[in-house]
Amino acid sequence: MDTTSNRGSARRHRLGFTLVELLVVIAIIGILVALLLPAVQAAREAARRSQCKNQLKQMGLAALNHESTHGFLPSGGWGWQWSGDPDRGYDERQPGGWYYNILEYIEEGQVRELGSDGNAGAITAEQRIGTTQAAQTSISTFICPSRRGAEVYPYLHNSVQFNFTNPKPDVVARNDYAGNGGTLCNLTQWAWFGPNTSELATSSPNLSGFSPFILAKPSGTKPGGNGVVHAGGGLKLTKITDGTSKTFFVGEKYMYVQHYDDSLNAGNDQGWNQGWDHDNVRQTSYLTQNATSVAVLESRFAAATDWTEVVTPLTPVSDSYEFNESVREERFKSYRSFGSAHPGGCQFALCDGSVLTIAYGVDEYVYAAYGSRNGGEVTDGL
Repeated sequence: MDTTSNRGSARRHRLGFTLVELLVVIAIIGILVALLLPAVQAAREAARRSQCKNQLKQMGLAALNHESTHGFLPSGGWGWQWSGDPDRGYDERQPGGWYYNILEYIEEGQVRELGSDGNAGAITAEQRIGTTQAAQTSISTFICPSRRGAEVYPYLHNSVQFNFTNPKPDVVARNDYAGNGGTLCNLTQWAWFGPNTSELATSSPNLSGFSPFILAKPSGTKPGGNGVVHAGGGLKLTKITDGTSKTFFVGEKYMYVQHYDDSLNAGNDQGWNQGWDHDNVRQTSYLTQNATSVAVLESRFAAATDWTEVVTPLTPVSDSYEFNESVREERFKSYRSFGSAHPGGCQFALCDGSVLTIAYGVDEYVYAAYGSRNGGEVTDGL
């Protein structure tokens, strides 16, 4: 018998793997991947959060550069039926919101100039085309990387847009951040919508002598509010008496995850270049309402004179939380609250250009104080 040959054959067989051994190796690899995957995901989210923080920093510094150049912070614009007009400057004559007004300070000035015809007293076909092109231009700085991509999304709103093309566009680019509208959001504070026809806007480029505005306040005066992003004009830094390091300028806005790609929530149904709206301005608290004032809120054409004096904070909300929008109060919160796709908290740029992360479980009244520019609240910080 050739025992040498048999021993060699056995040695060669032992160099391979049995099926059991292979399965054990695969199982070990699977366990290692399962252990490492959360760490990889956490690292990716940390990178996205850092990018989001950097974008907020850019917008905060852009607002300060705007203030240094023009003497006031970016205006909130006229209202959601208007988009930015490159020929109408930066003050109360500008229909576009605060996003539109910081474009040149984040190296996106070419987008602001789309449709410029040098004529502030006319809304020409050229301008309408340019305004619509701007609305469909995605700005990566305005999109949280943890939430969605810098793309265009369905534009389902059926209302008139005074300086868009006709028919209106089917898609627009969106935004994931909102300016600080303050701690009070009744109608006498915010509902300044601008001229209600394009003819009124073009008949008086300087807005002198206008009375037929869609206004909440019967007096016809522009609303003030105690935040920093105002409809119909910008705010001087000297008006922030609580301190720029204790007042929000812009933060991440709440959006339920199922609404990322649709237009079914009032806080996610417009484009980034439109005027003051729930899409680009949020609050840190609101006045408790009764039935009459809620009806007034929805009509938008009268003063809310019967709000109670109870301030209810709107603390930041995780995007994973779903408000019951069939309940009026819940629906109101769904498009008024700040919030975030990041676990643990929501990020804000303050009026001094710094950025803070605010935990979802933050003290609600300290948080609300950071939405007020002049409340005189004494806080130890967030």
